Amino acid sequence: MLEALFFDACDTFAGCVCRVLLSALLGAALGFERKVHNNALGMRTLILISAASCLMTIMSAMSALVTINGYSFDGDPTRITAGIVSGIGFLGGGAIIHRGLNIKGLTTAAVIWMACALGITVGGGQPLYALVTFVISIVSLILIEKLEAKLFPAKHVRKLFLIFENKRIDLSELTKTLEDKGVMVSSMDIARVYGEKHLEVTLTINCSADIDYFDIADTIKTLGKLEEFRLTD
Repeated sequence: MLEALFFDACDTFAGCVCRVLLSALLGAALGFERKVHNNALGMRTLILISAASCLMTIMSAMSALVTINGYSFDGDPTRITAGIVSGIGFLGGGAIIHRGLNIKGLTTAAVIWMACALGITVGGGQPLYALVTFVISIVSLILIEKLEAKLFPAKHVRKLFLIFENKRIDLSELTKTLEDKGVMVSSMDIARVYGEKHLEVTLTINCSADIDYFDIADTIKTLGKLEEFRLTD
């Protein structure tokens, strides 16, 4: 029964073309979602990944039953598929980058992996499973992101550099002020420059993307003579 589902549809040209087209369509939809979020990974890339994975899966099924000069050779239909799964890891790994204190591209790498999985599933003759998984993926990428933004707003790690003319300031009050503004302090470094008579405070903070840094700077001014406010990733 399983072999019939896997191989029979590959006997017709139309069946193979429909599989590749469906895989390309699913890849395009994933790519559209990435472009909506201003990601470098676009529709063309995911169309190629999904369609290529589907095509190689179909070829894997076809090559498993080869007849030469009247002799049949039973091959292993999983060999090419296993190679696809291994090879796609290079594309996924290339999408992950370390930018400052933040890691970017994990979701993009997962989308690449999903596009490959959808292509393999459709190429293997299970379009319904692929469609169900595709819907789950889109829901995760769109709706779950909004839910995470509400539940975990402090998701960006940044460095905050403050320079005061004061010899000392109330550090506990500084931390409380930042927390009241929605900024969580992960670590704090203090440097006192005696020659220039100012205090340098370096903080590692977690904050949301839409936070008002100008308002925070104005609030910190009330704690002392703030000379410099600098924020970096």
